[in-house]
Amino acid sequence: MNHLLKKSAAAFSLFFCLISTVSCGEKKAASTSANGKLKPRPKTVDYAPTDEIKNAPLSSGLIQIGNDVFRNGGYYTVGQLMEKLEGKYELQGGIDIDGVLVGDEEKVGIYLPKDVQISDDGIPAYDIAVYYSNLNAKEGDETPVKDAIVYQIYPNLINYDVFDSVWQPGGIKAFPAEIGLSEIVDTYEKNSLEKVDSEHLYNDCSSNHKYNVYTEHNKFGRPNELQANAMICGTEANLYGVCPIYCYEFTYNENSKKGLSFQWNEEYSTFIEDDENTTDQ
Repeated sequence: MNHLLKKSAAAFSLFFCLISTVSCGEKKAASTSANGKLKPRPKTVDYAPTDEIKNAPLSSGLIQIGNDVFRNGGYYTVGQLMEKLEGKYELQGGIDIDGVLVGDEEKVGIYLPKDVQISDDGIPAYDIAVYYSNLNAKEGDETPVKDAIVYQIYPNLINYDVFDSVWQPGGIKAFPAEIGLSEIVDTYEKNSLEKVDSEHLYNDCSSNHKYNVYTEHNKFGRPNELQANAMICGTEANLYGVCPIYCYEFTYNENSKKGLSFQWNEEYSTFIEDDENTTDQ
């Protein structure tokens, strides 16, 4: 049985810090033309949420990017994921499949979908970032990269409005969310989540493993923006033999109650081990 794996993916925080610099729901171009006007985003393939993502519970950890559905939370090795991507995505760098990780070293590889057009300045409409590690490795241990476990798969490039083609479980669009506060609360309750006060969401969960809870009004920090967050325990053991914990953040306008974004927050998403949520390997 694995040791307790309660470790935030701190190495991934830079990516989300970059995302946070773009106000959710806004259009942002990658660069400007010679006269200072914004260049239009490149034409891309039109995507729609699949039945798989529409029917997925929040505890599944699924995410749809373009036409492809992936699973976050430690359910693939790097080798297994690369087989899934073969023929559809091109590796842009970062993954040395014949290399090794030392200790619990964390790395990221970037993949570009082959069916996505490139803009005139050579920037793809989107690519995906694959974060991987071996949290069980001790200092000095070597893990073949192909055997490392993928923690997170997420769209990587933020220069264009790539999140038009990203959906979370339930078929909820990530950016912008396209639903309001009442609808996300209905979604949380349909997923059997219990409502708690916002100040207790993270502290209580970390101390007594009370997951599968949500809060309606959590101050986000920007003017007129609030969050309705949820902390959810996965129902299937991952490759570590434990269940992941998913933290979802629904950001909405305080006045209109219109949703701005719905994303998985890696900072509070983690792994747990207890008698109910762990299996022997």
